[in-house]
Amino acid sequence: MDFVRKMRIVPMLFWIITLKFLRCKGCLESYTLVGSYKRLVSSYSFEPRTSFSLSQCESHCNNHVGCMGYYHNSFDGCELSSSTFYTTDLCSSCKFYIRHCTTGCFDNYTVIGPYAQGEGVLYQATVTEGQCQSLCNANGSCHGFHHNSDSDLCELTVGYNAIPSGSSGSYFHMRHCPKACSNSYTPKGGYSKSTAVFWEDTSTQTDCQNECSNHSFCMGFYFNTANSLCQLSTVKEKGLIGCSTCDFYQRECYATTVAHQAVRENVCKNFIKQKIQQTTKDI
Repeated sequence: MDFVRKMRIVPMLFWIITLKFLRCKGCLESYTLVGSYKRLVSSYSFEPRTSFSLSQCESHCNNHVGCMGYYHNSFDGCELSSSTFYTTDLCSSCKFYIRHCTTGCFDNYTVIGPYAQGEGVLYQATVTEGQCQSLCNANGSCHGFHHNSDSDLCELTVGYNAIPSGSSGSYFHMRHCPKACSNSYTPKGGYSKSTAVFWEDTSTQTDCQNECSNHSFCMGFYFNTANSLCQLSTVKEKGLIGCSTCDFYQRECYATTVAHQAVRENVCKNFIKQKIQQTTKDI
């Protein structure tokens, strides 16, 4: 076997070693702060502790393979989360930290903007938009990236939400990442729409729901009974619209750590398998 072919095997061996090391269950013992005024989603909470310092809370998360992040404040103490989902809170000392895990995210994105950026910055550089996306693609913990066309500022984020930016050149690119969700949906009461559309077409409501269920990163769908417009969303938050025939259907996600862990293990295994197959094909 010539030198070039031998070198092509190196990436494949890397993914095999990675699979053996992580056993598709572990995460790094490193975290990125999403920000203040953040709290974990209560249905994903486990192992609460009172009077835990920030360092104790982080160690507490490190000791649980199902821990994807943790919430901490000086009053309520510490809570571990089996998900990277988080929500906003009025408490200034409330903070949510996302753990650096390989979650098998895809290399495509939903673009939100202008005047939008990400939160929970784990890396920053001055590069083109294409280079910024490549950096995110190469980082298993990257859930999206913000790029400003005016300054070429690139920010990789662990947070998956778009937040307001003061620049017209700022766009947030939300990465399509598998979620631990079921195929059950809850209507949000009408006059509601998708806020991060990654696909749309005309269809029946049933076909629209099935299309969402076919995508592991689809968090809900919008359907207008008047014109049969279907829109799939990468976020589960609804937007408001002055349309009585419009509704957003929020996808239901697993609330137990066991279910989430099983999905994450499967996602990890498939991710490693795809990398090995891709590398083998290129040799």
